[in-house]
Amino acid sequence: MKKTKFKKGAASFYVVAFSTLILLIIAASFTALVVAQITRSSNADLAQSAYDSALAGVEDAKLAFYSYRSCLNQGAVAKAPVEGEAIGCDEIVYMMENSENEDCGMVAEILGRTDEGVGVMVEETSGNNMQQAYTCVKIRTKLRDYSASLSADEQMRVIRPRFDDGISAKDIKSIRLSWGLKENQVFNFSSFDPVFPSAAKIADILNPPVLSVAILQAGTPFNLSSFDLIGANRTNRGLVFLVPRDASSDSGVTDNYIVANDKKILAGDWVKSNDRTSVNKPYAIDCDLNAENYLCTASLQLPDTIEDGGRSDENFAVIVASPYGKSTDFKLEFCINESACSASTEEIAFEESEMEANSPVILKGVQLGVDSTGRANDLYRRVETRLVEKDDSVLSIMGPLELFGDKNAAGGAGQGNGTALEKNLSVTCEWNLPYDEALLNSNGCL
Repeated sequence: MKKTKFKKGAASFYVVAFSTLILLIIAASFTALVVAQITRSSNADLAQSAYDSALAGVEDAKLAFYSYRSCLNQGAVAKAPVEGEAIGCDEIVYMMENSENEDCGMVAEILGRTDEGVGVMVEETSGNNMQQAYTCVKIRTKLRDYSASLSADEQMRVIRPRFDDGISAKDIKSIRLSWGLKENQVFNFSSFDPVFPSAAKIADILNPPVLSVAILQAGTPFNLSSFDLIGANRTNRGLVFLVPRDASSDSGVTDNYIVANDKKILAGDWVKSNDRTSVNKPYAIDCDLNAENYLCTASLQLPDTIEDGGRSDENFAVIVASPYGKSTDFKLEFCINESACSASTEEIAFEESEMEANSPVILKGVQLGVDSTGRANDLYRRVETRLVEKDDSVLSIMGPLELFGDKNAAGGAGQGNGTALEKNLSVTCEWNLPYDEALLNSNGCL
């Protein structure tokens, strides 16, 4: 019988070969992962450095604007710069007031920074070889809207609009308010019952949040007593509360709310808010989760002033606030054509000849728009921001009074006599200025 012979060690050879192949695959995969993480970390570092470079451009834009304001205070007059000559105050005023040409190098030229052909280099610490620089900084003093944010730290914005092209405050017919920027947010719509609950009850309920919008306006001249007067679509002050709701459902809106038709607040609604005999309720605004930018938009039709001359530029302010301290971004646009600021205007395609009449008017000097591009090595980041001067002279309308108390607490359990915190008193007499002691005494008010 023939015997089959086997060579010793063949199995071990295959085991070693396959084990080596598996180990090589694991090692290669691990190396690729390490290289990918190193590249990602390097790119993240470069991206942050490029972002910092762009912010350096924003800071230099602030310095350039401060130089411009300083030159104006010194009485400088705009004068076109001459190539090869030093830049003085007159030239700075000219460059800033003609900044709409969006010259990338204007900021560097005003501050005397050296542009080395690759941008203005950002001073680096020793050992930093990222070649940081800001390559383009544009300043715009004329903007189509006022954009800002509200938070628990800054619950109110007071906007004193100024307009370009000879437009005055009395020409403005309506305002469009948009809020609830869609980027990186989770939204939740809900309704409140009862109206205006305590802050603790809605701390985490609604996003976008409830906003309050107030207007203060007057003609020239005016009396303080005119702020207590109302007429047919006439008032010098008004305050409305806007509660967002899902446009695709009623979101539980009850009789405690007024649903704003076409997302519009009418002139009469402002008048009603200044009428002490009326019952004022919040306005429910339909919001669209499929919107591209802002989920909620409301059109605010402005009333006329008590004075016949119309509102003056010096006596016009819009106050936007987040009563419950919830954070949100918002945008205000002003229109001389009521239809131009309707909540749906952005969806309408106008002919080029109709664009100007059906667009928000240009705001001048209300905010400063800065568009800055920074780089680190060959990676670029771009930042667009709005700068606004702090006005310490504005009146504060925040600080509403919240009263808490159990109406059944006083007088023992079950007696229900109420507490001093419960608002259950009826008005016995009211009066307007001027003060008339004889009339008040006859009415039993004294």
